[in-house]
Amino acid sequence: MDHAYGVTIGYSRPMALLFTVIGFALITLTWVIYLAAIPRETVPARPIGHVVAMLVGLAAVAVGLARSFDPIDVLSIVLTVSALGLAGFFFFLLTIARLPDGELQVGVGDALLGFTTHDSSGMPVNTDAWQGQRILLKFFRGKW
Repeated sequence: MDHAYGVTIGYSRPMALLFTVIGFALITLTWVIYLAAIPRETVPARPIGHVVAMLVGLAAVAVGLARSFDPIDVLSIVLTVSALGLAGFFFFLLTIARLPDGELQVGVGDALLGFTTHDSSGMPVNTDAWQGQRILLKFFRGKW
């Protein structure tokens, strides 16, 4: 076993890799669960469980990185960077995709209030032209 500064490091690489793999797996599993909830329309308004799981996964990755004494451990580095990217993207999406608090003010079958907007080619569209027709309006949230 190697000794550096009085610390035995012969067992630390497998343990560090284990923490990194556990953290990466937890973050990936959290993403899978969250994305599976979208088509079922069961995404929680405040995904506290997902956030906690992401933070625990990031903590495990940080512990794995801190215990790794081999700077050329490519697998740990790849898993750590991937985990940081996945978790960072998750938290970024949470900041831009907030749902408004309160009850929705419109429902299926409600009369459409008149407004004018522009379509994707820049042409003006007035909702008065749809009077008496069944329509579906879909608004996309986000800042893209």
